[in-house]
Amino acid sequence: MNLFSKLILGCFFIITLSNEIFAKELKIVGGSTSINTVLEPIKPSFEKETGIKLTLLPIGSKKALIELDKGSFEVASTAHSLKELIEELEKENVFLKNKNQFKTHIIHKSTEYSVIVNIDNPVKKLSKEQLKSIFLGKIKNWKEVGGNDLPIHVIWGTLTEGTKNEVKKQILNNENPVDSAVQASTVNSIINIVASDPRAISVVSSASITSIKAKPITAPEIISAPIILITVGEPSKVVSMLINFIQKEGYKYIKD
Repeated sequence: MNLFSKLILGCFFIITLSNEIFAKELKIVGGSTSINTVLEPIKPSFEKETGIKLTLLPIGSKKALIELDKGSFEVASTAHSLKELIEELEKENVFLKNKNQFKTHIIHKSTEYSVIVNIDNPVKKLSKEQLKSIFLGKIKNWKEVGGNDLPIHVIWGTLTEGTKNEVKKQILNNENPVDSAVQASTVNSIINIVASDPRAISVVSSASITSIKAKPITAPEIISAPIILITVGEPSKVVSMLINFIQKEGYKYIKD
C-alpha cells in the first residue's frame, strides 16, 4: 500500500470514528432538580461543541433508576443519594438487578431548594415549625401564619418524589406530609400551579423558578445531595464526554 493510500485509509478511519462519536443522541432520564439545575443549562453549549443531541426526560429519580436498571437508558441523573434511592425502592419491593454495578459520577455540588408561594400571597417568611405544621396538615389556613383567609393547598409532583423525600427528611423529621391538593407531575407543572393559585405552596429546586408569579419565601434551608450521573458499569465514550464537559467548561452555564 502506497503512502497516498495509507493517508486515505487513515482519513476514512478518523471520519468513521468521528461519526460514531458525534452523530449520536444521548438520552438521559432523571429527577427534575438534576435536569433543571445542571443538564438543561449546559445542553445548548454541549450540543454545539460536540454535535451530540441531549434529550432530557424528567421522570423522577426513582423511576429513572428503574429505567436505567432495565437497560432502557444508559445514564440517569439525580440530586439524591444513590444509596437512599435504592433503599426507598426496596421499601416498595422494587429490587434492582444491577445495584452492585451502578457507578456514580458527581457533576455538581449540592443545590438549594426553595419554598414557593403565589406572588399575591403576603407571607414572606415561615419558620421550620410553621413549615412543618403546614406540610403535616396541622396549619390549614394562611391566616394562621399572617396571610390571607384562604385554605392552604400543598402541592407535590408525582415525578418529583425525591424533593418530597428531602422535605420529609430535613423538615418533617421523617413524618409523612399531607397529600397534594392538586394533581401535579413535573417541577414545571408545580410552578405553574403555584403561579395560578394564591392558596398554593410547594418546594422546588431554586434554579427551576422561572415564573414571576411564583415567589420564593424565606424559609429553613433545604439542600440536595450532590448532583450525580449514574451508569451501569463504566460510562460510555459519549457519557464520559458529557461528564468531562460539565466538570470543565460546563460549570459556567450551571444555575446555582
